[in-house]
Amino acid sequence: MASIKKKRKKNWVVRYDIIEGKSGKRVQKQKSGFQSKEEAEFFLADLLMKKDKKEVVEPSKEPFSTYINWWFNNVYKLEVEGTTAENQKYMLTKHLVPYFDRIPICKITPSDLNVFYATKLEEGKSKKTVKDLHHILSKAFSNAVEQGLLIENPAIKATAPKPHTKAVDPWRYEEVVEFILGTRNVENYSLYVTAVNTGMRRGEILALRWNDVDFDKRTLSISRNLAFTKSKGLFVKVPKTKASMRTIDVSDSLLEELLLHKERQGKWKKSLGSAYQENNLVFPNMYGNFKDPRNLLREFYLDQKFAQVRMITFHDLRHTHATLLLINGENPKLVQQRLGHEDVEITLRIYSHILPSMQRDAVNKLEQELNNRFH
Repeated sequence: MASIKKKRKKNWVVRYDIIEGKSGKRVQKQKSGFQSKEEAEFFLADLLMKKDKKEVVEPSKEPFSTYINWWFNNVYKLEVEGTTAENQKYMLTKHLVPYFDRIPICKITPSDLNVFYATKLEEGKSKKTVKDLHHILSKAFSNAVEQGLLIENPAIKATAPKPHTKAVDPWRYEEVVEFILGTRNVENYSLYVTAVNTGMRRGEILALRWNDVDFDKRTLSISRNLAFTKSKGLFVKVPKTKASMRTIDVSDSLLEELLLHKERQGKWKKSLGSAYQENNLVFPNMYGNFKDPRNLLREFYLDQKFAQVRMITFHDLRHTHATLLLINGENPKLVQQRLGHEDVEITLRIYSHILPSMQRDAVNKLEQELNNRFH
């Protein structure tokens, strides 16, 4: 409800309702001192316009720490994967809450956010970390606007730094051969061969079951991903996108290695007897249960040192697979499908550094072909 009335001394007063905080309590407010009815009408029209001519919202004075924790536990956690929520919870407790703490959310301005970003950069935080902090703030303040706690989202007018895109620097063919030969006798040898030959993600490899391997059709079916959070421990989740659920062709040499691996696994199971827990996993831990992804990373690091190769991340084995395919002239669309990217544009963006050399090779091949035909 809203009204305009004339008071004594020729002043005009506007009365209107507001909604306070998450409680949704309706409270009547008034503003006086307008010198004319037109001035009062203009003020009221502006207020009503901000809430679609239904109600005027009083910005909440709720402390930032109170609101952000409420939003995280009651909104954000319900929208994202458990691993994402756990990572972002660290960002809240380590960076956001200590900085803004008891400041009312209605008092935080775009300028305040810019100062916060600059402070974090000065502390040595990466541009990507600051960009992630901006993303969290933007989502939280957007929800506050939807809840009627803020009139506008201050993060929209704030300027977060643009992170540098890290250039993909996978192994060259010679380095792959050097690593494979150097790790032939280590426990994870078959796993490494699988990673290089398929481009599968770490969690996808560790969740792979023997019934996902079709030796007759020479394919692998990928429909699960192993993840870890402190609250849940190890757990299997469905891939985020339909594209990640895929079936890929594999080489005869990889299938031969998997058969040898299965034979070795059978001998190991027999030696352990009842101590081995059968879960039908292709790459379990020594007792048949899921192998901890963090342990795999530590083992991969040690095996690289043992093989005396250039150090890369485990995820770079995925990049290595894609890069070798593209360099050998494979269609980017096929590479996209093997990797489980939603769109070929993602594949082209990640591996754009390869395209110039591919173009040169294509021109050279065309020139060679033409020369062979006409000379």
